[in-house]
Amino acid sequence: MVSRFHAVTPLITRLASRWYGRAVGILEAPEPLPSRPLSPEARHALGRALHNRGLREIRGRLRRQTAARMRALRESDDPTSLLIAWWDGQQPTELNGGTNIVQHALYGNSEYVRARIHYSPTEYMVHRTRLAEVVSSERNIQGLRRIELAERAGVTLAAVNRLERAEPFETLRVVWPILRVLDIQPSAVPAPGFYQEHGVTPVPAAILAQGTGLLYPASSVIKPWPPRSGKAED
Repeated sequence: MVSRFHAVTPLITRLASRWYGRAVGILEAPEPLPSRPLSPEARHALGRALHNRGLREIRGRLRRQTAARMRALRESDDPTSLLIAWWDGQQPTELNGGTNIVQHALYGNSEYVRARIHYSPTEYMVHRTRLAEVVSSERNIQGLRRIELAERAGVTLAAVNRLERAEPFETLRVVWPILRVLDIQPSAVPAPGFYQEHGVTPVPAAILAQGTGLLYPASSVIKPWPPRSGKAED
């Protein structure tokens, strides 16, 4: 008789992984998203995620699954076919910006679907809670652990943790590299803790782009945000 452990061992041994302290992170895994119809709950969550361009108010297991589906849509050469399969060729039962993309998929407007899936507007993040929400959401969609984000951004894990918990930060130097790695383009971010206490908020994105951690008048002539590079470099 084969035990449950031995039955799954061959799958585990084929996964590329890396140790992070006492935890093991999976680097490569088989495609986890079969193109079968989603449950009504999963469709609702994915529709809201497409509408919000993030995982706002989606929690737990459903959040992880929705993040994986958002990532699959971005990486797919044919996101239209994925949406048609996930909705089983049926019209959405609710209307919002996300389900509008699904409708275009059903009508065969592949170019529109692809453009909307990859559309990434500037983020107006004037409060720490909004900054935390955007960073956490995009990190999950990109499939990064916090320690991986910290390593790529060249900041400490503690800095990432504080940012995602919406705790005060003392310098913009920890914010800039995190946003660059996640390819988040802000129009404004919260001022560091010291300046918030003195009523200075938010910080224009052009100031953040300098990465100096210093504040300048919003009317100053400052170099613009660097051009988007597509995918973040490791």
